Amino acid sequence: QVYAATMHAALRCREYRAGAKIFEQCQANCKFIGEAAYTAALRIFAKLGDATRVQQIWDDALNRLKLSEFLGSARIVAAAEAGDVEAAADTLDKLNSTNV
Repeated sequence: QVYAATMHAALRCREYRAGAKIFEQCQANCKFIGEAAYTAALRIFAKLGDATRVQQIWDDALNRLKLSEFLGSARIVAAAEAGDVEAAADTLDKLNSTNV
């Protein structure tokens, strides 16, 4: 997926605002948003310090996709970035309870 690859490049280049714009474009233009795009978006918005947006993206991802170790680990990284121990623990609980 081109959007996910571009978002990943934005992460690697520390161009978080550009990555956020790309995710917004992806949401507007894509019928299906894949796991790679959601994981990058979680990390990008965490780097931007936007905990509310991280939670919105996480909720959207869980509504559209099956929980996986990749999605869960991206959420844990985002929680760590924000210093949100509770969100990290909740994510671990979800992963354990679904045997992921």
